[in-house]
Amino acid sequence: MTSGGFRPLLARTARDPRAVLAVGAILIEMALLWLWPAAFLSDYQDSTSRIGQMFTDRYPLIGAVLHALKAVVDRLFPGALWTWEHLVSFIFEVLLVAFAAYALSAWRTHARGEINPWWIFGPLLAFEFTLVLLPASFTTDIFNYALYGEMPVFYAANPFIHTPGEFPQNPLFYMIPTYWHDAPSVYGPLWIDLSAGIAAAFRSVALADELLAYRLIANLAHGVNATLVWQIARRIRPAAAPAAALAYAWNPLLLLEFSMNGHNDVLMLTLLLGACLTAMERHWKLAALLLGLSIATKYTSALVALPLLVWTARQHASSWRVQLRILTSGGLISLAVVCVLYAPWIQGWDTFGPVWYWMSGPRIQNFLPEPILTTIASWSAIAFHQEYDAAWNATFELFKALAKGALVLLVIWESWRSRTIEQTLRGCARIFLMFLLTVNTWVMPWYFSWPLAIVAPIGWGSRTVRICASITLTACVLLYQRQMHYAFVPEWGGFVLLIPLLLAPLPAVVRGARGLWLRDWLGAGHLIEREASTGT
Repeated sequence: MTSGGFRPLLARTARDPRAVLAVGAILIEMALLWLWPAAFLSDYQDSTSRIGQMFTDRYPLIGAVLHALKAVVDRLFPGALWTWEHLVSFIFEVLLVAFAAYALSAWRTHARGEINPWWIFGPLLAFEFTLVLLPASFTTDIFNYALYGEMPVFYAANPFIHTPGEFPQNPLFYMIPTYWHDAPSVYGPLWIDLSAGIAAAFRSVALADELLAYRLIANLAHGVNATLVWQIARRIRPAAAPAAALAYAWNPLLLLEFSMNGHNDVLMLTLLLGACLTAMERHWKLAALLLGLSIATKYTSALVALPLLVWTARQHASSWRVQLRILTSGGLISLAVVCVLYAPWIQGWDTFGPVWYWMSGPRIQNFLPEPILTTIASWSAIAFHQEYDAAWNATFELFKALAKGALVLLVIWESWRSRTIEQTLRGCARIFLMFLLTVNTWVMPWYFSWPLAIVAPIGWGSRTVRICASITLTACVLLYQRQMHYAFVPEWGGFVLLIPLLLAPLPAVVRGARGLWLRDWLGAGHLIEREASTGT
């Protein structure tokens, strides 16, 4: 085809949102298929206990598909899978292709508006089917889920009191990182109940079947979440519903973390989004119940409980006395749900040990402010003639106290100003972001699904949505590069995570600069014209 014939075809394709969606879906699906051999080989453990080996042994068809896709990748990208450095680079390049296709699809869907839901949910089903069977995992959390679920079923042990290290006879013990060996469960009681149910249902079958069940649950929850985002968006701004659902459902990081890695955050978000939708329908008691279930799955949804409950009370009644009654009753319902689910597991105050431990802030090497705090501690040690460890501890504890205080103030402020559902969802996203960027000292890539999921119903036209979606890319690159021991950016370069926040004001600055330039240009034109007419 000549260039003259290709350009009109490209222009017609760009004008048709369905064509753009089809191209975007194909690119994302190709990227996910290319990940099959790359992710399988990126698991550098040689033992047969890794999930990829279990899947290929248990399901022979998966092994055949894996070998066929590896041959295709070797043919299309020679050398991409041959060395560790090339392999990791290829994984990130594939993810960049997926993110580019995702952003283009979301932008074009937002520009068009009315799109049949099947253009969003049809490709989503294909993505999930591709990832649920992928014989690899980038994280080990799914092994933790299974082991904590098996502890009460196989050993009659309370996972809030006992630790995996007490059960070395369990093969899952050797599949989790060593720092989890002495850690009781950090998950909520509802998730432990669900994990115990899965362990009981799959106790007589292969471990691969049990792990696949967690993935299936996560995939189902991800699809439900996309539907909830669509339904909430339809009630806020109907034309934005397709782009809103796509912004959540097609996000490559969320697809990897939920459909492949099976993180339980997806179920927490299901219940949280369900609480938002039922609150919009003025079913405040049901909303409080779902909010309590979300907190009982993973405690972090408690961060946004107050603004959601305040907005629910405000939109249900005009009298401040009635609002206060609804707010108090809703909070008590949520708290009661958590207490009731905890009751069977309580064995003294030690039951809550994991909760207090995580509130105290264990630290891993992905805490964003750490490079700045390290520098401040070094200066302090020199200036005050201290040992570095003492200076660091003082600096770190002071920063944590200030950050937690600022987070509390932000929660109160966002609750106070939550007059509309849009303000409330944006405020919840800001609370999650501040928690992840300044307070939480143990940050994982999939944590950034929280702000994106809660704000996605506003639609791709919202700057907050675009910022949260962009951070899923920078978080993916920054945090997974450390796990794969192949740094693309240095320690101080970790602030690449903040690039979306730094670039957010850029369009307004460009528009302002363009307006100033245009005004000056027009003013100069009028001056020249006036000088010409007067002959000066």
